[in-house]
Order: sequence, then C-alpha cells, then structure tokens
Amino acid sequence: VVPSTTDPQDWWGYARCCARRYRDGVVPPALRVHGPVLQREERALVVAQDVNYSRLYGGDGTYTPASPWVVGRPATLAAAALFTAAVNRRRKAAARQRAAVRWRDHQQVAAIATTWRVMCNPGGRFVSFYYEAITEFHPDLSDWSMTLAFGDECEPLHLRGLAVPTVALWVATAVHGPDWADDPRLALLLA
Repeated sequence: VVPSTTDPQDWWGYARCCARRYRDGVVPPALRVHGPVLQREERALVVAQDVNYSRLYGGDGTYTPASPWVVGRPATLAAAALFTAAVNRRRKAAARQRAAVRWRDHQQVAAIATTWRVMCNPGGRFVSFYYEAITEFHPDLSDWSMTLAFGDECEPLHLRGLAVPTVALWVATAVHGPDWADDPRLALLLA
C-alpha cells in the first residue's frame, strides 16, 4: 500500500518493499490516477504529492541599455554619460546573472511514475518525461533525490522528496531493465 503519511520511514519501507518484491518477480499493482490520462497499456506505479521539482537551464541574458537624451552644458552631458554607463553596467551584470545555468523553477508538484514515464505538474499542468528519452540517470537515495537528463530533448529534471526513492526504482527498472538491481546507487533498497 502506498504510504499516505509524511513519515520518511513509511516511504523508505515502501520503496524497499517494492524493490525486493520486483527483484523477486512480483509485478506491482497498478494505481488509480485521477486527472492525467494514461496510455492504453500504461500503468501508474507510484503517485506522490509534495515532491520538490526544479529544472537546469540558463536565461537569455538580454537587457535594454539606457540611452539618455540630454541637452545642456558639457558638464551636464558628462554627468549624464557617467550615470548612463553605470546604469548599463548594472543592467548588463544582472542580465549575465540571469543567463547563468542553474536550477530554476523550484516548486512543489505532484509526481506520478508509470511504466512509461514520470509525470509532474509544475504550474498545475502535467508534463511527461518519457523513460526512452533519458540520457542520464542519477539517483541519490541518501538525499531522497534523483536527477534525469534528456540530451537535447529538454532541460534536466531534479526531483527530491519522500517518494523519490520509489520513483527512482521505477525509472531504474525502465532504463536498465533487469540489470537495475546491479546499480550500486540502488543497493540501499535491496539491503
């Protein structure tokens, strides 16, 4: 039974139970999902609320430079030029900072792991991250987190929360097939 509590021990026990049973050939039962529509043969394996979600990308780094229209004495023109240069330096520095690649869009989401994908609802609308598009899989069970990369398909995804070890389990089974149990990063689930 999927934990309905916020007790980490309940979620950790659930993840370990799922991993051991799946290793022993027991296919998990499909869970009911209300809201997003699954594909015909797709089954929900874990449904969780309150998962921390973020994406890794940079901003565009654009800014609008200030350009003064000043009429007056040379001293007034020079002061206006210095002021404008200072404003433009600040705007350029702020734009450079916004352009830096970093984890963005931090928010709490619902997450669903199915037999085909992980679904999250940033902004209230479900987005799908299909297992077949995953190019990198980095579970960190001690931090209750997981990072997925998708090559040029979309920005990397980072999830953190009580249900993430279970989500990582189902991602591993989809990405690695029967070799998922040999992944040392998942050894804690089978210990």
